[in-house]
Amino acid sequence: VSQNGLLIIFECSENNLTTLNVAQNLALKTLKCFENSLTSINVSQNTGITELHCYGNEISSIDLTNNGNLIDLACGNNQIAELNLTQNPLLKTLHTHNNGLVCLNLRSGYNDSIVSVLANDNALLTCIEVDDDNYSTANWTEPLYFMFDSWASFSTDCNNTCTVGVNEQAPQSKELIRILDLLGRDSKIKPNTPLIHIYNDGSTKRVFNAEH
Repeated sequence: VSQNGLLIIFECSENNLTTLNVAQNLALKTLKCFENSLTSINVSQNTGITELHCYGNEISSIDLTNNGNLIDLACGNNQIAELNLTQNPLLKTLHTHNNGLVCLNLRSGYNDSIVSVLANDNALLTCIEVDDDNYSTANWTEPLYFMFDSWASFSTDCNNTCTVGVNEQAPQSKELIRILDLLGRDSKIKPNTPLIHIYNDGSTKRVFNAEH
């Protein structure tokens, strides 16, 4: 689909695909490629993607650091060992069950916006990194929307490979690189409008400038 530069929604699920190249589809918002035979997926160029369903493949790793607009991620039934979602402040739903997860980092600063996490059936996942372990323990309890293995707990610092990766990426200076509205769209500074500021160190901040 390299010639389909205006493609916004692409659904190619339940086939026998072994490779998929969407690097030229810069307008892509929704990608559903579940139940194929993909061993990898690269969405680093698809910075506007909001919905990614790639479950039921043979994917071993996925890099989502450039996908700050991502809202819905379903990547269960793969072979993913490490999943770092610290750069995805708009994330609301995550289905990553039945992987080989060793570490899962959800510490984005906006865990209170998450409405569903399915992270069960990951035998080696004992610690899930979050913004506030007390909040997650108290609020992520509805069994239809939140599922975790009994041996997994929440922490603000799991001290594993996902945690180390985040700390090592910290730049020397902090600069504002992007402004989003609450729907994940690029925006300019506006008065009386809640906005999300994204900085070059990966941190985010919700900003509201009141003017009368």
